Amino acid sequence: MRLANKFDIPQIIKMLKEYRSAAPIEILNQANEKEYVEQLLSNLIAGSGFIVVAEKNNILIGMLIAAI
Repeated sequence: MRLANKFDIPQIIKMLKEYRSAAPIEILNQANEKEYVEQLLSNLIAGSGFIVVAEKNNILIGMLIAAI
């Protein structure tokens, strides 16, 4: 496990989309604006929170996102 960096954002977005399609939370279906999500993740990585990722063979397999 390690802290995420800006290069992880595409894989994080992919995992978030997979979660959204499986989650029964209606509001997640409205989170489609790519630029907004990228900026939110960038802000978290820059210090407004954190993202911890689990990685296997250079592929992200899990994550924990926390915002302050």
